[in-house]
Amino acid sequence: MENPMQVQYDSASGGLKSLVNGNDPHGMNWVEGDQVWGTIKNGELVSCRETEDGFEAIYHTQHLEITVHRGLTGNCYRERYVFRDRIA
Repeated sequence: MENPMQVQYDSASGGLKSLVNGNDPHGMNWVEGDQVWGTIKNGELVSCRETEDGFEAIYHTQHLEITVHRGLTGNCYRERYVFRDRIA
């Protein structure tokens, strides 16, 4: 059975642009709003790329490097954040 969830990532910000259940007759976007979902406050986007299982974005703040892995596992959307100290 094909996964009904449809995900769109935003390469300009590294965040999530839309999350839609393809079986929803109304096509509701669960992240629709004024901003892209999942961006890092006061963070600079260093890179982003599509991966085999989703999308990865790397941000720098004054003290941290934050790597965000986004993607679908089955019909569940998941995000994983890895924080690294940039000062040490």
